[in-house]
Amino acid sequence: MTAIAWIRRLARGIHAGAKKSCGDGRGVRVGHMGSLAVLMTVAAALPCSDSYAQTRLPQPKPITREWICDNGRTVSVNYHPRRINEPAWLTYLGNRIEVARTRVDAGIVATSADGKVNWHEKGKSADLEFAGLLDQPLHCELKTPNKPGK
Repeated sequence: MTAIAWIRRLARGIHAGAKKSCGDGRGVRVGHMGSLAVLMTVAAALPCSDSYAQTRLPQPKPITREWICDNGRTVSVNYHPRRINEPAWLTYLGNRIEVARTRVDAGIVATSADGKVNWHEKGKSADLEFAGLLDQPLHCELKTPNKPGK
């Protein structure tokens, strides 16, 4: 017997005429409010059914996007997709730099604290400025993942 069926059966029994005996032998019927109070007490004591439990939605996790640059090198950018104010990490030629991201127009700009590294991302293209390592901005394209079996 399920918990809900048990509660319904109990409620019908209480509602059908549970009597309280008085000293003179006549019974006093428990009213609807009394049966409701007993029903609520029993229902509160039972554990909740899993079918009514809400499932938590999966939270987005930090992602890493890889970019192929015109010089054949790869740039990796690791960030949290919904937390624009959290720092991101940019990796180029083994140099991993923390950058702060901000939204601009239809893209993202990421800049290091010392201002030596600037990353301008818009859609599937980006430009990297790396003072002391690059003489001019380097253009990069988003790397498309290889799909197995194709």
